[in-house]
Amino acid sequence: MLHLHILLWLIGCSTAAHMKDLLHSDKFREKVSCYIDENINGDVRGTSSEEFDIPSCNSELPYSRPYDPSSNNYDNSVSKMEFLLAKNLQKHKCGLGCIKVMKGQVICKRCAPFPVSKLSWIDAEGKWGPQ
Repeated sequence: MLHLHILLWLIGCSTAAHMKDLLHSDKFREKVSCYIDENINGDVRGTSSEEFDIPSCNSELPYSRPYDPSSNNYDNSVSKMEFLLAKNLQKHKCGLGCIKVMKGQVICKRCAPFPVSKLSWIDAEGKWGPQ
């Protein structure tokens, strides 16, 4: 799905040291996990890998034309759009462009395969993952 890389400076926000301390709080990590759940998808729910692997090319993807949230069919339309976007723009298959050798081991520069989790998570060190 579309994403944005941005760096913000917020007045009155926590310092990096305070954020590091907050990561040791179960309550704070639960809030961050909820944020991850609401905003980041790590998979296309309800889709089999076989269905996802069928080749397709769709140049008419509506990534810059969001659906009207008040439409009767909004949830279904968004699910279909997320599937098409992920399948056409976000799928990663390792190949010559991403493979590197580190300490004698062949690895993917993009860290694939990505870990799968039943729940979104964040640990006390700040490492995190989506559902």
